Amino acid sequence: MRAKRSNSAASSRRVSPRSQISYLKFEILFSRTQNRSVPPLSICLNGERRELRGENKLADMLEEFGLPSQRVAIELNGQVVSRAQWHETPVHEGDRIEVVHFVGGG
Repeated sequence: MRAKRSNSAASSRRVSPRSQISYLKFEILFSRTQNRSVPPLSICLNGERRELRGENKLADMLEEFGLPSQRVAIELNGQVVSRAQWHETPVHEGDRIEVVHFVGGG
């Protein structure tokens, strides 16, 4: 009588195509985060050409340029962006951004 082989050892060595794709996606994303030689983005901020070197979200842009985040409104390419979306809204090459400060008084 033959001993029945367990397929668990053979199946544990196989890698599914889905997990291979997931691994490749991870490798690509990891290599992008390790490559810091990405050129800066050129944007137009309040009518002046500026280079954005850090992260490319509106909230990060405010921080990089030392702009206050209180009592300001941001317009991106002619559209007002709500404060709740600043951390999610990406900045792209050539974007026109206006940061407007609210001033009180009489």
